[in-house]
Amino acid sequence: MKEIFEICDDVTVFRDGQFIAEREVASLTEDSLIEMMVGRKLEDQYPHLDKAPGDIRLKVDNLCGPGVNDVSFTLRKGEILGVSGLMGAGRTELMKVLYGALPRTSGYVTLDGHEVVTRSSQDGLANGIVYISEDRKRDGLVLGMSVKENMSLTALRYFSRAGGSLKHADEQQAVSDFIRLFNVKTPSMEQAIGLLSGGNQQKSSDCPWSDDTP
Repeated sequence: MKEIFEICDDVTVFRDGQFIAEREVASLTEDSLIEMMVGRKLEDQYPHLDKAPGDIRLKVDNLCGPGVNDVSFTLRKGEILGVSGLMGAGRTELMKVLYGALPRTSGYVTLDGHEVVTRSSQDGLANGIVYISEDRKRDGLVLGMSVKENMSLTALRYFSRAGGSLKHADEQQAVSDFIRLFNVKTPSMEQAIGLLSGGNQQKSSDCPWSDDTP
C-alpha cells in the first residue's frame, strides 16, 4: 500500500470485478483508498480486547529432541501461539516432537494437567494432538488420490467396522460436511486432489482435524 503513494500518479480501484473509481494519488489518503477497496470504513483494525486469559491447556518444559534444545512454553485456552524462526531453526522439528513424529529425548509435556508421552504419531492422535504439515504436497496429501480419500484418510477410525471394512455412507456424509463447512471448491469429492487449487488443497488437508480435540 505504501508503495502506491511513493511511485504512482494515478490509481484505479476494482472491487468484486466492478470498476469503482479512478483517482489521482495525491488526492487520496491510505484510509480513503482502503475504503474504496473494501466498500466501507475500516475502524479499529486491531481493537483492544479486554479478555482474561484462559486456563493453561498445554505446558511444555525443557523439551529436547532432534533439532530441538530445551524449549519451554505454555498455551492457554483460546490462545493462538506463533512460533517463528529461520529455516532450520527447529520450528518444524518442535511441532513433530510434540506430535510424536520425532522422538523426545528429554523434557515434559502436560496437557490439561496430565503428563503426555508421545512416542509415535499414534500417541499424539490418541491425546488429541495433531500435526498439519507446512508442506502439504510432501506430508499432508496423497496427490494421486481423490478429495474424499484424502479427507477421510486421517479419520478412518471413525468409519471402520470390526474386521476393517468401511462404513461408506458415513464416510461420504462426513466428507460432504467438510466440503460444505470449509467451502472447498471441487466439482466432486471423487476429483483427484492434485487438480485442485493450492488453497483448496490446503483446506482439504486441514479440515479432517477439525473434529478432533483438544
